[in-house]
Amino acid sequence: REAWVRATDASDLVHGEVMSLRTTVLAQMSEIRELQAADRRRRRSTEISKLRTALQGQVTALQGQLCMEGWYYVMSIIEFVINEYRLGYVIVDFNSLYIYFAIRTTRSTADQETVNATTVTNAQLQTIIDQGVTAALAAHDALRSTNGDDSHNSGTGVRRTERAAR
Repeated sequence: REAWVRATDASDLVHGEVMSLRTTVLAQMSEIRELQAADRRRRRSTEISKLRTALQGQVTALQGQLCMEGWYYVMSIIEFVINEYRLGYVIVDFNSLYIYFAIRTTRSTADQETVNATTVTNAQLQTIIDQGVTAALAAHDALRSTNGDDSHNSGTGVRRTERAAR
């Protein structure tokens, strides 16, 4: 009988310890999830900062090359980045050539849109930006004279060719 009481007491003590450990583990798991979410937000913020710097460099490089039509293509690249990566908005200050990004943080409610954020690496977005810049430059070059020396065409729309010397 006495052994039974001691075994029951020991079992109750172990059960209490297990329940205490369970509570501790659950609290730590919750804290880990919160830290992981904070880390994801920090990484995304860092990636966006790097992308802003890269895009800033592209805008600066294009400033001397693009005419007014070219700025339209730069803006379309920025619009694509906004839509593709669900940024809230981008402000481009052409005087200082600085770009400001803001992330949409709305959650699903009856009168708000749902934003399912996609994690994108710096390299992926840089590739998209480079493709957009390449397309913008190609479109800009297509608008330029086909003579190759930036003078106006004769209006025929056909490239002039040199006649062979006789």
